[in-house]
Amino acid sequence: MPLNVFTYYDNIGVLPMVLKHLGINFKVLGVSLTEEEDRKIYRAIHPKSSMYKDLKHQQKKRMSSDVHLFFYKWMTKDMYRESIHKYTIYSRNYRRNRLLDSVEDYLQKRMPWFLIMEGSVQLLGKRKKNFDDWLDRLKKLGYTNYIYNLNTKDYGLPQSRGRIYCVSILHDLAQMPSDFDKYKKDSKFIDFLDSKVDQKYYLPKEFMKRLQRVGENKSYVFELKHKTIENPNIYRVYSKNGIAPTLPKPTGGGRYVYVVENEYLREGRPYLHKNTEIRKLTPWEYWRLMGIPKEYYDTKKVRKLSNNTLYTLASEATPFNILEMICKELFTDDNQGYNYIKVKDGENGIQET
Repeated sequence: MPLNVFTYYDNIGVLPMVLKHLGINFKVLGVSLTEEEDRKIYRAIHPKSSMYKDLKHQQKKRMSSDVHLFFYKWMTKDMYRESIHKYTIYSRNYRRNRLLDSVEDYLQKRMPWFLIMEGSVQLLGKRKKNFDDWLDRLKKLGYTNYIYNLNTKDYGLPQSRGRIYCVSILHDLAQMPSDFDKYKKDSKFIDFLDSKVDQKYYLPKEFMKRLQRVGENKSYVFELKHKTIENPNIYRVYSKNGIAPTLPKPTGGGRYVYVVENEYLREGRPYLHKNTEIRKLTPWEYWRLMGIPKEYYDTKKVRKLSNNTLYTLASEATPFNILEMICKELFTDDNQGYNYIKVKDGENGIQET
């Protein structure tokens, strides 16, 4: 029998990509994305997908099959607000968002066997109290929670992108490892860059006069001489022999990742030579730094999207490599192939078909 999947805010469908790559027999029963434009983009990547505006809308339409795997994102800025927001409601002594409420309602009614959550590192920081409360609620529903603080730079993608992942398993149907150290792998920024890039991505020579070299304690090598108060991080330039920062959402005004195309070194660090060339990353390089296979980027409908849309989709996606590690541990066994779902001895679960 297939692994029945439902995703909530998996904007470009990285989870189905991973399951297909691993050779797991699965079926996506539904995808929930609030905005109509997001749903159109998702269908461009995954045609014939069953789309829902929200979880409540999905619950009104009964599914003939049980949901085995449920993926959701904890979007910190939306889940909790310091000030009253139109999407925020008061519930259980702290501000909660309808998004999280709807997830809880969905779980109570559907009781998926496996949950995978992605969230900000703030969940182990200033949002820890809220996150602990959520974990307690999952425990009361019968889930065992496995928490991981993972950064893509440690697992084969040269991008410093730290996120919290929570794998929740109903009634201990399976077990997860304490860490993912066996998957650790070094990678180089330069190996993820295109060899030939259109000239439109390069900064003009006149603009580079506004840049300055920074000290060795920085992860980047050049920055604006006069930072803007509104956004001091714009126009930061990185060495192609280092790693990329967390891919920013392109909101204009230089909020992209920039790289030194031809490095001239002084004391082991790049400096601004008269022939130095600096460019921003291309949309495909953004997707590649998220581990997305090119077959999904090269579809006709996706390539018709604007560059800003392509940048945004990548910056908001879940890293392919991270989900691949989690699904390997959760649903596959090296000795029995990728169509096997691991369950504890004596427990009921999905068996190989």
